[in-house]
Amino acid sequence: MSKMTLKGLKSTIKHYIDSGDYEGARNYARNFGDEFEKFNTNEALAEIDRAEKGNKKIKED
Repeated sequence: MSKMTLKGLKSTIKHYIDSGDYEGARNYARNFGDEFEKFNTNEALAEIDRAEKGNKKIKED
């Protein structure tokens, strides 16, 4: 099994959001977010919540 990268994590979360699977996106953020110093799990969860409420624009780095 390959190791998750920061780019892969962000891409996966975006994919789940775009697919409407917000719980899946949250699971990835919670399960892998702490592995990356440059990833803010709380911010990601807030972005997922905003997307679920209708704001589909996700911050890109």
